[in-house]
Amino acid sequence: MKTLFKRKTQHEVVKMEKEWIVLDLEAYTITTLNEVGSFCWALLQEEKSLEGIVEVVAVEYQMKPQDVEYDVTLFLRKLENCGLIEHVC
Repeated sequence: MKTLFKRKTQHEVVKMEKEWIVLDLEAYTITTLNEVGSFCWALLQEEKSLEGIVEVVAVEYQMKPQDVEYDVTLFLRKLENCGLIEHVC
């Protein structure tokens, strides 16, 4: 069974040009996301697997999936460590 990820609900998002700022309303933290991070964040509105995110990012940015998998994995870990996403299975 694949692990699915989804955004937690206790946040507000401010969009500023190509960056997004995520405000965690429970932990009182701020996380900034670049263009690709913002794209991934938008995908996480619904349940997504690592593989699913990698596939969509690769298509969007015209790259090979193996070239983005490591970065997407690190990004998901960062969001998880910040308490912004959760595992849903």
